[in-house]
Amino acid sequence: MKALIKENGITELKNINYPVIDKNTYVLVKIILSGICRTDRLVAENAILTPHTIILGHESVGEVIQSSGHGISTGELVCISPIQSCKDTPCGNVSHYTCQNSRFMGLNYNGSFTEYIVVPKSSVYRIPKNINHKKAIFFEPVAAALSILNTGIRPGDNVLILGHSRIAILAHRILKYLGYNNCFLETNQLTSEYDFIVETDISNENIFKALLLLKQHGTLIIKSKFPQELALPLQELQKKEITIKFANYGSFDQALKLIIDDNFFIEDLYGEIFDLADFNKAFYKDSLDQTKKIFLTSIA
Repeated sequence: MKALIKENGITELKNINYPVIDKNTYVLVKIILSGICRTDRLVAENAILTPHTIILGHESVGEVIQSSGHGISTGELVCISPIQSCKDTPCGNVSHYTCQNSRFMGLNYNGSFTEYIVVPKSSVYRIPKNINHKKAIFFEPVAAALSILNTGIRPGDNVLILGHSRIAILAHRILKYLGYNNCFLETNQLTSEYDFIVETDISNENIFKALLLLKQHGTLIIKSKFPQELALPLQELQKKEITIKFANYGSFDQALKLIIDDNFFIEDLYGEIFDLADFNKAFYKDSLDQTKKIFLTSIA
């Protein structure tokens, strides 16, 4: 089967053996569609360290082809959570997305830019067969955006989403949809009256911008992943007594409810579908426009 593999720092399409289920707690999934994330491009560019050989990709929807035991049946359409928890009792985290020893698809274990994948049953979420596959791809990005709700934001707080990417648009749309009406996207006319600022495109410049726009005792939420070091203006942070919080993932169950909700509109964020063999074109397209989700498929 075809798979997009990074090996010795080079990313290319290769033919590999089909995966095999070796435990009754796992399922074999045929990948129908995958989405490209900035993280995937950073892995391909060697900006994020990964194992010596790895299949890229972590946003996917597919059909269960083989399942043993109970829980998930053959033929079901599923989204796949990219996070695998350690399932170690001393870890103490009930939710797999808060496990401190978790592994991440496409970073620590083989990802979804391929034709078939074997994953734990605990990682798959059933979705309606009539759902738009492009919308289903947003299962993981929606769960990532929902992490903002874990930072103490209340419906009456003034919240600014800093950035112009699709994760910024998605985070804003989710908060507004859930009743956080004082949530705003970044524009040229900004005040300095924000209780919370959520950065979605982290840089030293945006950290300084956030400090200028936050209220005294405001909170800066770090949402995006940044593979380099940042210079934090500690004196200014202390002067304003700013709190910094980090947001990783929210509830995947809540993400599932949102993507199957017909009233939750994200169709304007859909971009083009590329064949897996055209991954270079797809990555380039994604780098040009961060407001549209670019998709990959191996299905003709």
